[in-house]
Formats: sequence, structure tokens, C-alpha cells
Amino acid sequence: MKRSVLTLFSGENDVISHILRLALTEKGIAYDVEYISDDPEMALNHRFANGTVKFKKGTILDKDLLIDDLLIALEYLDDKFPHPPLFASGPEKRAKTRLIVKYIEARIFPYLDQLNSESSKELFYAIEKVSQVVSEISGVIDEKTLLIYGEEFSILDCYLGPILYKLFRQQSRDARSYQIPTKVANYYRRLHNRETFIKSLQLAPSRGFMYEKGK
Repeated sequence: MKRSVLTLFSGENDVISHILRLALTEKGIAYDVEYISDDPEMALNHRFANGTVKFKKGTILDKDLLIDDLLIALEYLDDKFPHPPLFASGPEKRAKTRLIVKYIEARIFPYLDQLNSESSKELFYAIEKVSQVVSEISGVIDEKTLLIYGEEFSILDCYLGPILYKLFRQQSRDARSYQIPTKVANYYRRLHNRETFIKSLQLAPSRGFMYEKGK
């Protein structure tokens, strides 16, 4: 199966899909969206020459290239559509960025599903764990510019923005009760007001915005 436009297989309420939507929107890349249901039995299946593939959330399909690893997908998008760049050009900053991304994936991603939990105990536990890691890596945010490394929008913004969106949307108490540094809250407010971030919240014209659905 080949398509002329890149396709994102997206969930409606998951951080990984939102990270990809933000990167695609920031780069101005045209793409189609196919939605993956939260119900495993309703998951999308497509038939390729080599058999049937069941898609998972946060997968991109570009013609016959299927990428279901988030970091590889983001690097592919940055290589194929280099402007504006999301990854730093220097080897040292690129390495630091990858290390932070791997840390985020290892320490935060295991709790993403729990941030959707209907159990208060599970939800508060996930909020506590995610808040702790956010605080640990807050040093990448420049206190004066409220930008990562004090520079332009980057891949770390693509990661942190949707994570913080989910985190703040799910909190039933003041952010300070979870020891979120003030500069992180200020950074998030700046990022949330960014036009591309607002557009990344739009699932599709007929589906409205995530925040209108209380997601």
C-alpha cells in the first residue's frame, strides 16, 4: 500500500501521537490522519504485499515506509523535511538531546497510560512520578528565555509540550503540590500559547480540539 501523503496513525488521547502531531505541525508537513481506537478489537489493520499489519498509535507511514519508533520517526522527519530543523546541528548538543529523550522515554513513558486512568490512586501515582522527572530535567529550560538551551523550538519541546499538557490537564490540585518548578510552569504557558501547539491539539476539523473534549 502506497500513499502520496504521509499518514499518521494517531490516538485521540495519547502523548506519543501528540508529539508527532506537534512535530508535523511545526514543520508544516501535510499529512493524513487515521485514528486508532482505544479498543484493541477496533485497531486498524492494513494489508501490505508482505501481509497484514496492525497499526499502533504514534506510527507514521510515508509511501511504503512504516516507522513505529517515535525517535526514529522524528529523526526521519527532520532529515526529509530539514526546515525548520528540530535537532541541533552540533554533535555535542545532538548527543545531549538524544540522552535526554532516552531518559524521558525510560522514566516517563511507562506512566503515560496511567495518566488516563480512572483510578485516583493510579492517576496520582503517575502524576507524582512524571512530575519528579520533569523537575529533574528542568535544567534544560533557560530561565530567562523559557526555551530549551535558550535557543529555537526543538525536538525536546515536541516531547515536553505534550507531556506537560497531559500532566497539567490531569492534575486536580495546584501544580505546586507536585513540586513543579515555576520556570517549567512558565515555559509550558509560553509553549501552550504557540500557534503551532494550539494547532497540534486539533485532531481533525470534524473532531474539534482535545481540550474541548476535556482530554
